[in-house]
Amino acid sequence: LDETLRTLASRFARVFFVPGNHELWCQPEAHSAPTADSLAKFDAVLALCAARGVETAPALVGHVAVVPLFSWYDQSLAL
Repeated sequence: LDETLRTLASRFARVFFVPGNHELWCQPEAHSAPTADSLAKFDAVLALCAARGVETAPALVGHVAVVPLFSWYDQSLAL
C-alpha cells in the first residue's frame, strides 16, 4: 500500500484513498502485530495516507465534492 500511495502521490496533484474491507482485514495469526485488529489497522492506514499526502477527508475538487465514506459491509446484512 505504501508503494502504491507514494507512486500515485508523485504523479497526481491530489490523491484520495478510502480503506475498505480488504485493506483492514487481519489474519488470525497476526494477533501480536501492532495492527492486530481492524481498528488499529484503520488508524495505521490513515496515518500512512497522511504521511504520503494522500487525502482521506471530504474535499472539493473544482465543482465536484469528493466524500470518502468509511463503512463496512457484512453479508449477513444482505436482504
